[in-house]
Amino acid sequence: MKFNAETILSSRMKDALHSTLYKLYLNYPKGVFYWDSQEDQIWVNHRFQKLLLLQDITISREDFQKYLEPSAKHVFSDNGTTLKTTIDIFPPTRIGGDRAKLSVFLQPVEDAQNQRIGILGIEYTDDKFPLERVFNIANQFQQVALRTRQRKKILQAICDLLVEEGKFLLAWIGEAQPRKNRVVPICWSGKGDYLENIRITLDDSPTGKGPTAIAVKTQRMFICRDTENDPAFAPWREQALARGFLSTLAFPFRDELDNILTLNLYAHEKFHFDENEIQLIEHLVNDLIFALEVLHKRKALQQSLRNLEKEHWKTTQFLSTSLDGFLLIDQKGIIRDVNPAYCSISGYTFPELIGNPLNLLEFSSEHPQIQQKLKSWFQHKQGRYTTTHRTKTGDPLQLEVSYCTIESGRKKYIASFIRNITPEKKLIKQLEKSERQYRELVENS
Repeated sequence: MKFNAETILSSRMKDALHSTLYKLYLNYPKGVFYWDSQEDQIWVNHRFQKLLLLQDITISREDFQKYLEPSAKHVFSDNGTTLKTTIDIFPPTRIGGDRAKLSVFLQPVEDAQNQRIGILGIEYTDDKFPLERVFNIANQFQQVALRTRQRKKILQAICDLLVEEGKFLLAWIGEAQPRKNRVVPICWSGKGDYLENIRITLDDSPTGKGPTAIAVKTQRMFICRDTENDPAFAPWREQALARGFLSTLAFPFRDELDNILTLNLYAHEKFHFDENEIQLIEHLVNDLIFALEVLHKRKALQQSLRNLEKEHWKTTQFLSTSLDGFLLIDQKGIIRDVNPAYCSISGYTFPELIGNPLNLLEFSSEHPQIQQKLKSWFQHKQGRYTTTHRTKTGDPLQLEVSYCTIESGRKKYIASFIRNITPEKKLIKQLEKSERQYRELVENS
């Protein structure tokens, strides 16, 4: 059994992409489209739907290419460019009396193996490309989560991406420690020296009334839009302004162990956090929570598997050294396991028994009788009886059987411990024969 976390995370990546597109981009004021190369279909948001006069938010690649300049059509081919570039779209509608011309920034979408699976196109009118930056962060974090097996690296990755791609001056994750009345940074990226000079508490003192502390206490996101003038930010103002932090956001969440963490971001301008950026952060935090849960479950499953292997080894050692025979039979009467002792008794090898019906061993191998026995065993759940098996050479084996039913998942089995009483039976017969001969001798004397 192997827990395939990669499959789950890959599925999550696709869900996150669709979630981002539909929730964040659908009503975005700028045009956005996404080409899924596997389905060869293009999804557009409401702005492009309106400009292209579409009935639906999906359009075939061939129809979409009608609105492109000829030199741009190659980007949708399998061997098209994978570099970030721009193209122009010419919708049939007019803007201000002139034919519309929209410049679109293209961002390749890649899977965990760095293979292109689609293209994201975002309309732009300046040099900032905010949505392209947004998508980069989400996409790169999901790929990091696919490859990473350490909790700290996952937390560090999201901080690094928010600084490198998100252009925040500082990103850090803190852990609330209520017993010690504080929030402690556990990872950060950017101007981390700021964290060496500040203190965040969880009480009612001034250091317990800032964005991070309020987010922890209320379990809700908190934004300080103007660090220079917000009275509640006074304890950290001097250090923040010295590093250019003019607005900050604290987003609380619970990790896989139910600890309260906060994602804290610092921007270079006042009133930086708009609705779209807040939605992005919410999506990223949800992806982070999911990645931590998968990592925790993977580790728990691996430990469970190690425990099962240990118990299985003990059971195997016990059965392999037992002097009594052992048979495991499923509900259809098929032999699923057998120990060396029974192989020695019957003369069969392990491969000759596994997967074969119990009829192979029963001296009376009529199918109706075997099925009737199986039904009785499963009904009574445990018991003891004597029976006759036959060896590989066809000789009868007198056996005493103790059995019980066991369950594994939804399947039921009969576990039987078998003692060979053939020598005892032979001895009893010899004694009975000797006794008869003695009586005959006495009676005739």
